[in-house]
Amino acid sequence: MITVEKISTDDDFAGLKPVWDGLLARSAFKNIFLTFDWLFTWWKVFGEDKDLYILAVKHGGEIIGLAPLAAVAGPGHAVKGKTIRFIGSPNADYSDVIGPDKEAIIGAVVEYLNKHTAEWSVIEFDQLSELSPTVEMLEKYLSTNGHPFAIRDIETCLSYVYEGDESKRPRFKVKRTHSLKRAANRLAREGDIALERADTLEKAHRELNNLFQLHITRWDQTLTRSKFLDEKQCQFYHQLVDSLFAENKICLMTLKVGDLPAAISFSYEYENTIYHYTISFNKLFADNSPGNLLVIMESEDLVRKGFILDFSRGAAEYKKVLTNRSYVNRGITVYKSRSAYLLAEGIWKFKSIGPVRGLLNNPGFQRLKLRIFKRFSRGGLSGLIKAVFEYLLRSVFDYREFYIFRHNGNIENEPPPVIDIILRDMGVGDIDRIATFYGAPKGQEKYKTIVDRFENGAHCLAALYDDNIIYVSWGLFHEDYSRDYGISVKPEKGEVIFSDALASPLYRGLGLYSYIMAYKLNRYSRDGYKTLMAVARSNPPALKAVEKYGLIKIRTERRIKLCTKWLIKI
Repeated sequence: MITVEKISTDDDFAGLKPVWDGLLARSAFKNIFLTFDWLFTWWKVFGEDKDLYILAVKHGGEIIGLAPLAAVAGPGHAVKGKTIRFIGSPNADYSDVIGPDKEAIIGAVVEYLNKHTAEWSVIEFDQLSELSPTVEMLEKYLSTNGHPFAIRDIETCLSYVYEGDESKRPRFKVKRTHSLKRAANRLAREGDIALERADTLEKAHRELNNLFQLHITRWDQTLTRSKFLDEKQCQFYHQLVDSLFAENKICLMTLKVGDLPAAISFSYEYENTIYHYTISFNKLFADNSPGNLLVIMESEDLVRKGFILDFSRGAAEYKKVLTNRSYVNRGITVYKSRSAYLLAEGIWKFKSIGPVRGLLNNPGFQRLKLRIFKRFSRGGLSGLIKAVFEYLLRSVFDYREFYIFRHNGNIENEPPPVIDIILRDMGVGDIDRIATFYGAPKGQEKYKTIVDRFENGAHCLAALYDDNIIYVSWGLFHEDYSRDYGISVKPEKGEVIFSDALASPLYRGLGLYSYIMAYKLNRYSRDGYKTLMAVARSNPPALKAVEKYGLIKIRTERRIKLCTKWLIKI
């Protein structure tokens, strides 16, 4: 007799590991995203606001299958109530039930959910690969239970399987385009090119932090901000490394140009397959296709070693460099009521109308939608209305007030930050390293500014953690002009401007700013300099800091912007 037991506690989840691994080993469709370690790690990081809803299918008391599900409170598809979805969503590239007898498992799971409709309003079975029979089985059993459902193609997944002569595999090489060859030659002129895989746990964690920083700067000032601005995403990756590295399931590859990372990829190794998961590149080398070059060099190395390459979901351009297979991930959404189904289908069809689809895919509209969502999540409807009003007003008129402060004398040193850092004076030879931290492509304005500052004798101080730059600040002995606000500060003889202090988002809130500010103020004072700082009236934290350290306001600068230009000084 087949029965179903709901697993709803973390301890019971943890206790499933032995049977989980055994069931997955006997499953026809298996991948890293279905392993106990991957899903349990995800749950520990992201499960706080969710309820476990793992369904254990048993035959004669023995577990024969698992449906790794969770219940999420809140609206789903415009329907109030809880949504049941796979654990790991949306981070998992593939989801599925686990066990060899798919038909028995899915039949029991559908029957259980049908008997417990009070516990859900919507069920989302997402990221089901066409390589698995699960979609077919779900459609079969859902068609008989009376609840309306919709099946849709979600994503295309690309992969590469070597089909050549095995005797030639050790010499496998990807054909490079002329443009990629030229890009590789340009990179080679910057320094020696090397491909390195993190071979120790310590190095893997260090390269992860490099990946996060490259990803943050790569997506800065774009419609899609880096996911690693979310602290939980960083925790998730680090905990995955802790869980999987010892079993050789983490593949972290870095393309080095000299001593600098040009691109980094984070992948999983499982059952003779490499699952590409996350990649980013150094914007310093953006014109030389470092991401594509990394994919090619890494793929050549892995194929020679006998691996299948799974580039997972998403048809990003870099994945098309080397693929000879494509598969579709599908999703099935089940609705408790007919009205909810009709509403969701109506919204879907409306979004599918040509002009509507064009508007929704328009980058400007997406950017506006993202801003609206962020404002609403921060301040609710009133905060959103206020933000819209301020934006419309500033588009034609803006007023800014700045205070110029001066400091002379010593102050008490601040306690060091909670992490061990090294403060280092940077020089001309560190320009590319600083540009990597900023995400400044060669030849563009930000890179030129770094070069100009050193040519004008500026002092650059960096904080290093694990030999990576995590904070940069400048001491300027020449005029500092802000194009954004039309304000200029010019130091007199014996004065230095404390300017452009920037910490990596990964290390904010650790006391870096106050510690380094106190250090620099005392250092410049010992060297005989008075320190100048320009602080906007709209920046209360900075004003609080200058007040704390006893800086004296020496003048006020006011600017009025009409339309797009700062025109008036008052």
